[in-house]
Amino acid sequence: GGDGNDLYMLLTDPQVHSRGSHERFGRGDLGDQGIRAFFQHHRCNAWCKNFGLRSEHDVCDPTHTLQIPGVASCLAELGGPEFFADLKRRCRASTVLVPQEAYADWQEIKIWATRKGGQRALEQVQERLEAFYSSHRIKELPPPTCRWSAHQWEQQLQAWQTESGARVLAWPPGWRSDGVQELWVFDGDGEAARSSKAYAMKRIRAKFEEEGVVAGEVDDARREAHVDPGAAAPGVDSATVAAGPVAPTWSKYQDYQGNMYWYR
Repeated sequence: GGDGNDLYMLLTDPQVHSRGSHERFGRGDLGDQGIRAFFQHHRCNAWCKNFGLRSEHDVCDPTHTLQIPGVASCLAELGGPEFFADLKRRCRASTVLVPQEAYADWQEIKIWATRKGGQRALEQVQERLEAFYSSHRIKELPPPTCRWSAHQWEQQLQAWQTESGARVLAWPPGWRSDGVQELWVFDGDGEAARSSKAYAMKRIRAKFEEEGVVAGEVDDARREAHVDPGAAAPGVDSATVAAGPVAPTWSKYQDYQGNMYWYR
């Protein structure tokens, strides 16, 4: 401090914010809240790097997260480092981590910020996502008759993606436990990217129509035989009903490149 030749250094007593459940460093120790508040105002500099001090994302969980499709075109549409650096500044976020490449069906954007700042950041990213969805995404609703297990869904999603070259994602991200409510279809990469989404939708709808016909035939057979809905359909024993839906039979199809596949 000071001016001219009248320079001085002001030293204050240090304050520690800790996560200890038994030991506290005085009334000023605000625990996790104090640690997060410190990072909201701190800007790392050469001293931090020289001492090897850890960043906020190394010691604290993110305050806000947003699940996004693991699609390369989605990451590109969100914007590069400039957009997120500006987002960090506008929303007073201390840290924003964004996936650099598409490596999973669903990935997370992680934000460390105040409650209000983090919410503003989520809204601005979501606005960009909606603009991307409006021009790149097709949604399809599975029919009520489609009662596949998580394993069956995984196999079918992989089959649709292999044959079409499109990115076919089950929504919501936690569909393995919550169930599949929607399918999100995006164009893939490569020379046939522009046609892959349309071809994937054709195969998806054909499969769903097949599932609806099969389920309808079983229901009709039960009604004609005056069989209880929970009982076995004609030709199916009760043990099979107790075990769950019968796995669909294998069918043959041809993809847009003329390759033949079998699916179920």
